[in-house]
Amino acid sequence: MKMVSWVAGAAVLIGGAAAQSGQASGTQAIKQERKIQADLQKDSDLKNNNIDVTVDDGIATLKGKVDSTAERAKAERIARASGVASVENELKVGRQPANETISDRTLTTKLQGRFAADDMLGRENISVTTTDGVVKLEGSVQSEEARLRALELARRSNGVKRVENNLQVVEGVPPIGAIPK
Repeated sequence: MKMVSWVAGAAVLIGGAAAQSGQASGTQAIKQERKIQADLQKDSDLKNNNIDVTVDDGIATLKGKVDSTAERAKAERIARASGVASVENELKVGRQPANETISDRTLTTKLQGRFAADDMLGRENISVTTTDGVVKLEGSVQSEEARLRALELARRSNGVKRVENNLQVVEGVPPIGAIPK
C-alpha cells in the first residue's frame, strides 16, 4: 500500500514538473482544458454547475459558480490531477437564481449577434450551438486573440453555464466575405 502511494505521488510530481518545464502550447492547453472540463462533467456533484476552464502557460483557471465550498475544493482537486502546474480557483459559491434561466435558442441568437457586431469577430467563421446552457463554439478564427475574444464574450453572457471551445486558429485564411485579391 505504501509503495502504491509513493509511486502515485512520484507520478504526480513528475507530471507537475513536466507541465512546468514545457509550458503548454496552444494545442496542448486546449487539450488540457477539454480534459479538465470532461473530468468535471463526469463528477456527479459538479456536472450541473457553471464551471469554465482555461489553461494558459500550464496554469488552469476555474471560473463560474458551484453550490458549496466542498464542490469548489473538489473542482480544484480534479483540475490539479490533470497535470497542470497550478490552479487559480476563482469559483464562486452560491446557487444561480431560477429567474436567470435563458432558453438555449435565446443564448445562441444573442451570441451570434454579439459576434456579428464585434469589430474583431464580425467576419470570423464561428458556429454557436447551445444545449442546456452549455455553449459550443466551433469553426475557425484568424488569431489566438480572436479565439480568446469569442470565449470571453460567450463566458460573460448571462445564462451560460459553460463554454466548450472547439475554435481552431487558422492564420492566413481570409475571413467570411473577404474579397480575394
